[in-house]
Amino acid sequence: MNKSSSKALISVIIPTRNRVNMLKQAVNSVLNQTHQNLELFIVDEASTDHTPEYMKSINDPRVHCIFHQEPKGGNVARNNGFKHAKGNYIAFLDDDDVWAKTKLEKQYLAFEKHPEVGLVSCNNLVVDADDNVQRLSKRGNNKLFDHDEALKKILIGNFIGGASFPLIRRKCFEDVDGFQDHLKSAQETNLYLRMIHAGYSVYICKDPLLLYREHSLHRITDSYEPKLKGLEQLYEYKKENLFPFINDEEASQVTHEHLRKLSIVYMQHRNYRKFIYVKNKIADEDLVKNATFYKLKTHILVARNRLSHSFPGRLLKSIVQSLKTRKLNKEWEHYMQSEFTHYELSYKKVS
Repeated sequence: MNKSSSKALISVIIPTRNRVNMLKQAVNSVLNQTHQNLELFIVDEASTDHTPEYMKSINDPRVHCIFHQEPKGGNVARNNGFKHAKGNYIAFLDDDDVWAKTKLEKQYLAFEKHPEVGLVSCNNLVVDADDNVQRLSKRGNNKLFDHDEALKKILIGNFIGGASFPLIRRKCFEDVDGFQDHLKSAQETNLYLRMIHAGYSVYICKDPLLLYREHSLHRITDSYEPKLKGLEQLYEYKKENLFPFINDEEASQVTHEHLRKLSIVYMQHRNYRKFIYVKNKIADEDLVKNATFYKLKTHILVARNRLSHSFPGRLLKSIVQSLKTRKLNKEWEHYMQSEFTHYELSYKKVS
């Protein structure tokens, strides 16, 4: 695609803290967009590395720096960046993710074709710290989700993605007053839920327009207690604001999915006692058809998870993932070179 000369101004907001090398790539992926009519606000959360120096060194009139004297959290940082934004469209980017160069252009064109849409998301590639492709995450294939369909899907789970995924119509963001500062996690899901509840539709571009990194540095989604708290807050919002408008079967599906997600967090952190407790609760509350088999399967899952964390299990998992990654790297090589390589991928190599 040629660089877009559209008059539509897009405001991009990146909150960051102590990840200067990855931040450089995120910033480059914004400034090299084919849709060039944009402004970028980088909100530093009191970084103690070289992030402030890097931010001040950026020589581009589209870039604006905001410095917090103490960490205030991603929600506050994003909302603060938005206060300065002038664009009719808003996009957020986490400092450890990278955009394809055509991301904003393709999403903006989707808005042009579908004026009823409030946000346009996309598929993504999941990569490791060295930018090896781990998997393709699919959300839709140039699909329009009308309000009713989008609401049913968002009640069950986040089909839109993290903060880095969608391009959002400004009015849509303003109508729901942005991110809620008090949330511990699942902030994006809460935001999308309120947007769709307000009457907006969703469109998903088929192309993977984002590299989502899995790495050893801190992500809120890796944190144990905030993750659980965020899931509980999201479920309480659904119960209070949406359960009165759905039938009992739909409410049971939402409750089942909430408990299932809690169990996943417990399993990820190998809290098997809590995992079994939640799974038994699902069975005892008649949220599954065969409670006895479900409970038996729960104990099988625990045994399998224990095995996967043993030395033979870790070794086997590593070999399988290595073979899968080799195949995926080859499959996506041309696309990665076309959309991402000029960002100097692999943050370990960035000076």
